[in-house]
Amino acid sequence: GVPYAELVRRVQTHIAEHATEIVDFEALSISLGLPYRTFRHVFGKETGTSPHQYQLEIRLARAKNLLRSTEMPVAEIAETLGFNSTWYFSHFFRKRVRTSPAAYRKRHRQ
Repeated sequence: GVPYAELVRRVQTHIAEHATEIVDFEALSISLGLPYRTFRHVFGKETGTSPHQYQLEIRLARAKNLLRSTEMPVAEIAETLGFNSTWYFSHFFRKRVRTSPAAYRKRHRQ
């Protein structure tokens, strides 16, 4: 079969292309011909993170970019990136970046 590293690269591309959507990782693993547990294990071994966390990291990077480079309101950024709510986005952002989206924007304006 295809080497795991190549499968993981394909999955990473798929996640990046669908970063703002809900990705059914179980269905994705089946489409690759892997049991879900194997898929998660292989992905974790290759990337050091779970598929869902990987997707969240992509969203976070995009959020930082939008905060630095646009005047887009935080609520619109949250919606654009597929977060369920502005509250959840702000909470997630603050947990990861240790500052609020608004404070991040103020500090990192381009």
